[in-house]
Amino acid sequence: GSIPLVDSPVGGNAAGGSGGGLFNDSDLVSFVVQHSTVAFNSAEEESGGRRGIAPLIENSLLPENGGQDGLPDDCARADLVLGGYNLFGTLGPACVTVGDETGNVVGVDPRLGPLAPNGGQTRTHALLPDSPARDAGNPICTEATDQRGVARPAFGRCDIGAYELACGDGIVGPGEECDDGNLAD
Repeated sequence: GSIPLVDSPVGGNAAGGSGGGLFNDSDLVSFVVQHSTVAFNSAEEESGGRRGIAPLIENSLLPENGGQDGLPDDCARADLVLGGYNLFGTLGPACVTVGDETGNVVGVDPRLGPLAPNGGQTRTHALLPDSPARDAGNPICTEATDQRGVARPAFGRCDIGAYELACGDGIVGPGEECDDGNLAD
């Protein structure tokens, strides 16, 4: 089977073993991660981001996860099947990416805020106004809203991850950080 993770944040988790954010070592189940943010997770052994059967990852952020010895590692010991338009921090040496590389970014600061109550029913990692994930998602936005229920896209294209930055829409939302009084940069 498949476990869908859509418009979801997975952040601030820690594991004594492997896979602080996502962990799967089953041959029967895989993840489908879409429009989600898996960030600031850690594991003592391997990959704060994910481990196990190759999940499909698209329009998602997987940055700032820590693996063994506190070293950055957003993926370990498996393939990532890419659906395009993802932002990764550091991919471990045993992580192999296959599939659609369109719009993928590796090794850049995602410019995320802390896990906070930014509106909606659960906490999110807000994109900062200068985030490289802003308006960098698939031109064909597959989700009508973000994790908080904010309409996608706010401008031109969807943002990568679970949070759609609406800076510049004239409405100051909870947790919105616009340097210029909520006007477009």
